[in-house]
Amino acid sequence: MLYLSMKYLELERLMWNLSTLGGACSAMADYDMTFAKRADMISQKQMKIAAELEDRTLLARCHLYIALSAAQQADFSSAKRIVRVIYLWSLHTQNEFIQACCRGVRAKIKCIELFGTKALRNESRHVVEIEN
Repeated sequence: MLYLSMKYLELERLMWNLSTLGGACSAMADYDMTFAKRADMISQKQMKIAAELEDRTLLARCHLYIALSAAQQADFSSAKRIVRVIYLWSLHTQNEFIQACCRGVRAKIKCIELFGTKALRNESRHVVEIEN
């Protein structure tokens, strides 16, 4: 029993650390595309931990983090699909917290799609320079 408690606490601690790092990478992803890819990798690791903890709300949040990373990498169709699936799940389970998270992530995706990010603008400028 002590082993399980210690394992749970260690996974929780690891999750907190990854959340801090993932949030920082996600914030920087607006300026540098490599951070969006890094944030995605961190979210994938968080998803494995959330599954091991059997925390469905945390697992849903990890999916939303991945959706945000996809949008930051201009994969808007994947980002919207993930948010839609998680939102439908949140309606089915009556998880109002995740519903609010979905609305927030969806708003961020819309903003990125409409206005882009500095990283996306720089990358598209770089592609144009290569083509010319």
